[in-house]
Amino acid sequence: MTDSDLLNSIACKDESAFRQFYHKYHNLLYSWAARRTGNIEQTNEWMQEFWIYLWLNPLKIRTDDQGYCRKFLLSHFTYLMLNYMNREFEGFDKPDTCLTDEVQDELPYSHVEEDFNAQELTATVSKLIRDFPESIREAFKLYWDGDLSIKEIASLQKINERTAYYKVKSGFDILKIKILKINPAEGQIHTV
Repeated sequence: MTDSDLLNSIACKDESAFRQFYHKYHNLLYSWAARRTGNIEQTNEWMQEFWIYLWLNPLKIRTDDQGYCRKFLLSHFTYLMLNYMNREFEGFDKPDTCLTDEVQDELPYSHVEEDFNAQELTATVSKLIRDFPESIREAFKLYWDGDLSIKEIASLQKINERTAYYKVKSGFDILKIKILKINPAEGQIHTV
């Protein structure tokens, strides 16, 4: 059964098709979200939001000519995750503990192709960040790549926390605009 078949069945509220789609893509999407958020609780919350979104909107996921959606799904998922992270931006400080081991314990090894797609998406986001205005780029990279909190970014850059918050939030806004330029169909999505 292709992804297109599964998504059409999910649109008809076929729970079996939903379970198949979930099992096929959960590990890929979960590991991607966990790497970006660095927080298992936030990742679990986001994943729940995403799967509810998919159940309600399966036909918003586009497939390729062979009926598969892996590449589109990663880009669509990232766009929705950025929207979610933007909405949850108030409690911006990250936990002090490193959750890499915890994530690895919870995630079984998926597939080389899935790892490659996640790496490709990470590389694409990194390329998009390079074009940010310099002051926003530096603050955003400290948050995105360096996993620093707003307080840590403000201290490191010798700016107040409100300015650091504004720069990182602006980075998210710019990234969403750039993703829309790559994939204009995403513009139809406003919230999860």
